[in-house]
Amino acid sequence: MLDRLRAHSSVLAVLAAFYVALVGLGAVTSNSQTLYYAVLVPVLLLLIAYLDSRQPFSDLVLWGLALWAVMHMAGGLVPASGDRVLYNVWLLPFVRFDHLVHAIGFGFAGLAFREGVRTSLSSATSGAAIVWIGGLGIGALNEMVEFLITKVSPDTNIGGFDNTGWDLVANLVGASIAAFWVHRRYPVSDAKVRGGEPPGRRRERRRST
Repeated sequence: MLDRLRAHSSVLAVLAAFYVALVGLGAVTSNSQTLYYAVLVPVLLLLIAYLDSRQPFSDLVLWGLALWAVMHMAGGLVPASGDRVLYNVWLLPFVRFDHLVHAIGFGFAGLAFREGVRTSLSSATSGAAIVWIGGLGIGALNEMVEFLITKVSPDTNIGGFDNTGWDLVANLVGASIAAFWVHRRYPVSDAKVRGGEPPGRRRERRRST
């Protein structure tokens, strides 16, 4: 697992820099969510490193997951006007920063799910369908975890039922965009790709030999 972390040192360095800066900002501003993010991000990083050691992820997915982590931390730790945080800021009349994080995050989660299970897919399996299902499934699990957090610690920025509904809509948008991208980029079913590798990974491997 440590070998996989060293193999992606550039992603790790960028993520670590933002992690230190954002946790430091949270501590300086006495944000109650600082400890939550300080613990959660390293735990998820180790989980991704473990999964990557079992079934390597592409650079696109790893950078996407790192972007998601940074946006997630910024959303909860960067202060906005009043007593709000960046998560509550409206970017458009119908889009909050929170919605953007969900769309990007669970789009990349769907892509990661596809890459994690591609060697187990049957010849008739659509990679786009796996991305869509994976993104929505992981997004639903996230909402369940957030619900349980509100029961343990009511003083959070998670919001209520209306927020959960819009989060699920954002998850759907992100997973659908990711699925459409996979459908256009990899029209051949995943199991027909040699060894379960996506074409981009195969080209990288050929160049390195």
